[in-house]
Amino acid sequence: MGDLGVGVGQLANLERLRVVCFGLYRIGDAGACSFGLNLQRLSRLMDIDLNFYRTGLGDQGLNGIGRGLAGLGNLVALHLDCRYCSAIGDASFTQDFGRGLGKQGLLQRLRLDFGGCTNVSDEGLRGLSCGLEALGQLESLRLDFGDCPHIGGGGLRCVARALSGRLAGESCAHREVSLAGSGCGQGDGAAMQ
Repeated sequence: MGDLGVGVGQLANLERLRVVCFGLYRIGDAGACSFGLNLQRLSRLMDIDLNFYRTGLGDQGLNGIGRGLAGLGNLVALHLDCRYCSAIGDASFTQDFGRGLGKQGLLQRLRLDFGGCTNVSDEGLRGLSCGLEALGQLESLRLDFGDCPHIGGGGLRCVARALSGRLAGESCAHREVSLAGSGCGQGDGAAMQ
């Protein structure tokens, strides 16, 4: 992943980036941090699709990607798939990944897939909510935290509060929110109301 990071960093005019690794490649946190460091060099990047499904990515790596995202000012679409990366816990959502996400003022479409990340809890969703709250241009949001047994109603309520101001406005007909959380621990249907 370090080599990929260096290579990507040399594509200064890139507007769209898609990286698919899912499970065939063990990324490691050091490689993901290198990738994040080089990602911030792509100032024209508008659309990112990163698929790290079952790659063993952890909090340090996700924070490295978050630091890279923080350096991008033109991003309008982000899809990050980290399903079944069981080394990801709350730390990345409350630290650099959550903060980096919140710096994406132009972001319109966001899809985060963290289903099966069994170490993520309500605390992680609280941190993520701080980042979501800052996304004033967001039109479409899909969050997948299915099979995360430590997520309950408290975390879901934080997400709902972070989004409530924007979704209640006149333009809410153009907004889409999807939260997949089947298999979550103590979540309840009333949490998002």
